[in-house]
Amino acid sequence: MSGQLSLFPPGNDNQTKEQRLKGEMNALDEVFSVHPRFRNARSFTRMMQYIAGFSRYSALNGFLLYLQNPNASRVATAGTWLKQHGRRLRPDAKPMVILAPMSPVLFLYDISDTEGEPVPEHRITALDGIDSITRELLDLTVKNALHHGIGVRVSRSAEAAEAMRLTYDTRKRYEALDLDAGLKYLINVDGGVAVEQRYVSLTRQLGHILCGHLGIDTLAWWQDRSGIDHDRAVIEAGAVAYLVCRRCGIQLDSTYILTGRDTPSEGLPLISLNAIFHSTHYIEQMGKGEWKQPKKQSRYQQ
Repeated sequence: MSGQLSLFPPGNDNQTKEQRLKGEMNALDEVFSVHPRFRNARSFTRMMQYIAGFSRYSALNGFLLYLQNPNASRVATAGTWLKQHGRRLRPDAKPMVILAPMSPVLFLYDISDTEGEPVPEHRITALDGIDSITRELLDLTVKNALHHGIGVRVSRSAEAAEAMRLTYDTRKRYEALDLDAGLKYLINVDGGVAVEQRYVSLTRQLGHILCGHLGIDTLAWWQDRSGIDHDRAVIEAGAVAYLVCRRCGIQLDSTYILTGRDTPSEGLPLISLNAIFHSTHYIEQMGKGEWKQPKKQSRYQQ
């Protein structure tokens, strides 16, 4: 549902970095900032688990469902409930609204708001053949990342996974790799681990880049958020990786989201849901087919 994300336009590129960081608070981030319950670590990870469970819908729509009914477990339109499951809406059924690609909105109903034929229990389980599925996702994502000047280096050493901006110094550091001049970023991924772990690592580092933690360049569509602190960056990138991986069938525990924080505590800093959902959506698109051009144009071409 790529069209829905355009509801949250990028900031004014004429602003300074500091102004952008202060003014980036769109509708999504405002909701997060004004409701303290979202900034509790347990509440936040539960919300991410909820969103990951609705993989048929975008992460943004999963969040909209959570706002309307955090206890929903299985949702569908009234027509789908009737035609596919033989269930009708209860008289007091409450619709939940999400964004739709071909129309403004779509109305969904939780199974608890329907009655009729029994429906098999719905469980979130790993997909069959997840290893081959993840390998395809990994290969496509690596190829499509190149459209944004993001190169991926698979290392056979114990070198830590990281994403870096390619400056003169970093290019000298990796001079032996003869990196293409068009690359703007480099991601190191450990090739000695299972393919699922490799994909988790890749999505986390892409999360850092697409959330703007490393800044922007001429190919970037994301905001420059390089001024945020380490704690915020770790949570945002962890949430992106968790959502992408769980929604494709990789059984990643929700505690992964908060791994590596500077100040582990129940309270969370003000992070950007907008950046998390944009990045999640884009990385998911990167695994759906080989691109001839980026799905989003550079901020400087808009």
